[in-house]
Amino acid sequence: MKEESQLVLQRIRKTEDLRGEGIDPFTNKFKAVHVVQEVLDAFQKKSSEDLDKTEKVFSLAGRLMSIRNFGKSVFVHIQDRTGKIQAYIRKDIVGNDNFRIFKKFDIGDFIGIIGTLFRTNSGELTIMVKK
Repeated sequence: MKEESQLVLQRIRKTEDLRGEGIDPFTNKFKAVHVVQEVLDAFQKKSSEDLDKTEKVFSLAGRLMSIRNFGKSVFVHIQDRTGKIQAYIRKDIVGNDNFRIFKKFDIGDFIGIIGTLFRTNSGELTIMVKK
């Protein structure tokens, strides 16, 4: 029970920090244009070379299911009602302020991302987050 209380207090502090920066953590302004399964169906079998030629930008929203932090970059999985996809967030691409704000998010939070597709070295289809 005590551990749960600490988690709740931590999340309340993060929410207050966001509000202190003028960010509404419960905004509903982001509009996803795509769903995960649509992206997977259309691009799962494409090669890395084909993905590099694709300039299509995707707008997805979902719940953070995993977070792997590597300092100036983060891999996450987001899940919407249709499926799960990996996303890659780099500080030098999204900017210092956006990256700092992103680092306040936790597993279970809902986020919206905009980006392009690529394959990781392990071959996983991934969104390179631009916004």
